[in-house]
Amino acid sequence: MADKRMEDIKKLVDNPFQRISKTRFNLLALKIFNYQYNNNKVYQKYCKFKKISINKIKNRKQIPTMPVDIFKYAYVACFPIKDAVQVFSTSGTSFGIAGRHYFTKESLELKNRCLFSLARELLMPGISKARIIVLCVPAELRNSKFLHNAGLLIERYGTKDSGYFVNEKGKLEANKLVMYLKRYHEQRTPVFIFINSDLILDFIRICNKKKLKFSLPKRSRIMLSGFKETKVAKQEFFLQLQIMFGLPEYSIIDDYGMTESTSSWYDNVLRNKLLGNKGQRCKEDPCWAKTIIVDAISLKE
Repeated sequence: MADKRMEDIKKLVDNPFQRISKTRFNLLALKIFNYQYNNNKVYQKYCKFKKISINKIKNRKQIPTMPVDIFKYAYVACFPIKDAVQVFSTSGTSFGIAGRHYFTKESLELKNRCLFSLARELLMPGISKARIIVLCVPAELRNSKFLHNAGLLIERYGTKDSGYFVNEKGKLEANKLVMYLKRYHEQRTPVFIFINSDLILDFIRICNKKKLKFSLPKRSRIMLSGFKETKVAKQEFFLQLQIMFGLPEYSIIDDYGMTESTSSWYDNVLRNKLLGNKGQRCKEDPCWAKTIIVDAISLKE
């Protein structure tokens, strides 16, 4: 990507909730679209299949979106695969085929920059260090964007005793986690728990049987990923987390991210609390992204 275009993006990334004009956003979106069309052969082929002419795209809302399933069957990138330094894979739960998102050194650095910018505002406000607990298999064992991000946050914000509490086979190490929480729950350093929703439900059931509860230090927080309301309603789940770990509701952050997307979206509750905002819990677009609500069939607004 051209240096000027990358510098324009970095200016947005470093201040994720700055206000930018519609004109500026539209121009940058069109520049990126043109770059993708001319360098991403799969995307270009898709646009031609849809009979979309690059010369007729004058507004960001006209930019064609590509189905994420294509990431399962094609190499979707603007560079030769030999230049890729990182690949993130989806879980492969749909049809047993994993989608893949490839990164060069430059684009991976930009993705990480996005993470740290959002983490400063939404995940880590008010603290500089935390004991970070990850309830997923270690990052080096899976090409997971979520785990990659957790590893980066451990490097930047984690204490030396931060780590993973799920073994390489994906089994929760419940006893090890109980001992860890008992050891540190009365200390001042906040605890930050990255959780897989299914695993934490298992942990809560284990603790309830043993009549265990914890009171985590002030400014502790929980970030949950992959939550689905198939086993428990979200509000009930949040209440279970509050009771088990002695945390206020605003300390629980839900994330939304896709392997195919470079960015992620996080609840705004901690940021709202620190800024004194009374807005409702929601996921706010960073300035480099715009959410559009479309019809599931026609894909029209």
